[in-house]
Amino acid sequence: MIRPINISFQLKEETLRVKKKSLRSIKLINEKLVPSKPAIDQINLALDHFKKSDFEYFDSKRKARALCCLLLYPKLYVLIQSKKDFSKFISILTQYPSKSVAYHLLLAVMMFWKQEFTQKRLIKLCKSFLVSNSYNQESNQFKISKYVFDQNGIELLVDRYTNKDEDLLTYLNEIGLRQTAIKSQFFEVVVKQIATVLITSLTRDNNDLTRIQNICNLSNDGYISKPIEILIISRIISRIDKQKMFNQDIRKYALDKIGDVDHQNWRLSSGLSNNEIATIQSAKQILEGWMTDLFLDRFWGLIEDEYRRSFWKKYSKLMSNVKIILDNGLYAELDDNIKVNPYLNRIYSGKKGAVLIFEINSRLFVEFGGYAAGPLQVYKNRDDIQEIIDSLSNSCYSKSFPVTYYTPHLKGFSAESDNLMYGHTILRDFGRFPHHGQWHSKLKLWMNTYGKN
Repeated sequence: MIRPINISFQLKEETLRVKKKSLRSIKLINEKLVPSKPAIDQINLALDHFKKSDFEYFDSKRKARALCCLLLYPKLYVLIQSKKDFSKFISILTQYPSKSVAYHLLLAVMMFWKQEFTQKRLIKLCKSFLVSNSYNQESNQFKISKYVFDQNGIELLVDRYTNKDEDLLTYLNEIGLRQTAIKSQFFEVVVKQIATVLITSLTRDNNDLTRIQNICNLSNDGYISKPIEILIISRIISRIDKQKMFNQDIRKYALDKIGDVDHQNWRLSSGLSNNEIATIQSAKQILEGWMTDLFLDRFWGLIEDEYRRSFWKKYSKLMSNVKIILDNGLYAELDDNIKVNPYLNRIYSGKKGAVLIFEINSRLFVEFGGYAAGPLQVYKNRDDIQEIIDSLSNSCYSKSFPVTYYTPHLKGFSAESDNLMYGHTILRDFGRFPHHGQWHSKLKLWMNTYGKN
């Protein structure tokens, strides 16, 4: 019996190059079907004459087209919104109709989709302009209009896409949304709703993030803004946390795309509503909690101390900015999936043993690994805390050649007069705390007073 042979092949590099070139050519041809904007000097000239009420200037399709393009510039979009100016604007476009004017009206509607003026007046003008001039709304140039003019058009677009297994940009081209319109408020609304539908469908049994991540990656080419990308990722984080799904993949994806929780990207908010900003801040806290759990688990996995592990687990929800310092031997024992960026930004090379660092209620806590390694240190002064954080930077394992950090430097409080407590009496709100005797109940008493946010 002849057994079938498994045949595989790989496209040559030259074939792939030709394929890419061909796709670029097709894209360029496709875009040429869309009317280009007039030169900026023509648009400025149209603006000057319109502002001076010199309406006799507009005596051709070319000049009417230049006037229409004022709508595409945010600063100029507002200039024709008065009842008088808009009426004259309509009169000029109606007198000199063209497909170019019609397309730029449609494009302006999509560009400023969320604006009240667009919803109340511009959509109506655009629709009547296409109808009165009998422009074919099924043509490639105008077929997106049926979704733009339909009250439920966005929902139809979203439903159609989410029920297909197709690349988003390919889908958008099919429905007539050109490259020129992708960076528009209309597209932003569509993308947000598509992402919301896909995110809502995530469960333990349906945990494939590929399609949603592909949408997030549109920010790489500027098709969506960075704040929108961060919002979508934040909604994924919230969904996964709510469904109690395995978070390793999205945790790393969020760290790679946005940065750790102290990165400035988490503060980006341009174009977002207050509710959307709140969603991002909530996701940031969830991510912080994931990172805390991850590093506490790895630290106490290396340092066997069940009492301290159990104690600090109760306060993990209050912790932030968790970091660990490990000597070379302990670092070698760490599992490989955490010895990569961006996790390495929280792991430092130390002289001997291990150190756990975290913040609670604006205080920096330093726990030394091992029973006899030294008392807990609690810093309160912000300058002292910042000095410690800064001093760690050159020892980060993310560097090619990390400098070995001198961990005894972290024992800033060494005298008994620096103790946080004497027996069950609280003496200070910062200092040192030795782990001996009934230390659990004593430290719990102190934490109940000074360790709550």
